[in-house]
Amino acid sequence: PANRLTGSMDFNRIVWAAMVSSLVVFFALTLFFPPGTQDGSILNMIVPIVAVVDLGLSFVVPKLVLAGKTGVEAQRASMLIALALCEAVGVMGFVLHTTTGWPYAWTLFLLGGAGLLLHFPR
Repeated sequence: PANRLTGSMDFNRIVWAAMVSSLVVFFALTLFFPPGTQDGSILNMIVPIVAVVDLGLSFVVPKLVLAGKTGVEAQRASMLIALALCEAVGVMGFVLHTTTGWPYAWTLFLLGGAGLLLHFPR
């Protein structure tokens, strides 16, 4: 069992590092892609709200997944869900940048990155 737990920690850290790296890549792409020009005033209001909700869900949903379950598989699933929800926040920032050119898209990258940092595997 000790090897399985150690292997799980390695898995979690590798997945966490991959998610952080992909968020950095999405942000770097915004430096190369020109901002979009579509009128997306409704998107500029709705997407940040959905992003904040996703960030909050990244703390709630994994606990629901783990409720009453033990084992490495449940821990991995809850970790993946939490990280994917945080990554989605950054992706929403990328989408807003490339479609509407929302000048505050970078805030969603910060929120997603903060969420990923708070989900660092212990």
